[in-house]
Amino acid sequence: MTAAPPKTPPPEAKLGWRALAATWLLAWLAAGLLAGAAALAVIEGGLFNATASTPHYPPVGWAAHAAFISSVKARSGDIRAPGRFSRAETLAGFRQYDSDCAMCHGGPGVARAAWVQGLTPTPPYLLDAARRWTPAQLYWIVGQGIKMTAMPAWRLTRTQGQVWNLVAFLEILPYLSADDYARMRATDRPLPAARQTDGRPGRAAGGSLP
Repeated sequence: MTAAPPKTPPPEAKLGWRALAATWLLAWLAAGLLAGAAALAVIEGGLFNATASTPHYPPVGWAAHAAFISSVKARSGDIRAPGRFSRAETLAGFRQYDSDCAMCHGGPGVARAAWVQGLTPTPPYLLDAARRWTPAQLYWIVGQGIKMTAMPAWRLTRTQGQVWNLVAFLEILPYLSADDYARMRATDRPLPAARQTDGRPGRAAGGSLP
């Protein structure tokens, strides 16, 4: 008994799939053109409010912040932080922070400058930055800066060591009280190392906080 030859789809079926694929392609092209036209209208028509006195729409603010976090994590993976920071490095970082950063980011018992409220987005307080970011990530943020904010790329005006000094200070910042910070300002002396809440020593060298 001879086997029946395999059935081939009729020409109408091939034409149907081609028509469907062409329809999807045209739909995507139309959507792309529509999105491009909308973006052009926003840009050229002045529909985007670029004033710093007006906050971002919540979806725009969320998207920008989420993209920032992902960008830092993706680009800081190859950075190797020092095993420990010395007291001298921590003090040098404090001097830089108090001179150039506290006005925007504040400190323990130190408010941000009043004019900072006019920035969009408003610079965050950094009291717990070391709990939210690794030293490598902090080094990337401090050194490279952040687009569409007032955060500069400090690597352009600071040496690599100076950027790490700032990271050293940020590492102990969560463990400083307002009195600690005021005493540092008044005496400008090397700080002892941070004491973590579970009793383990911090990354900086030295004893515990006063």
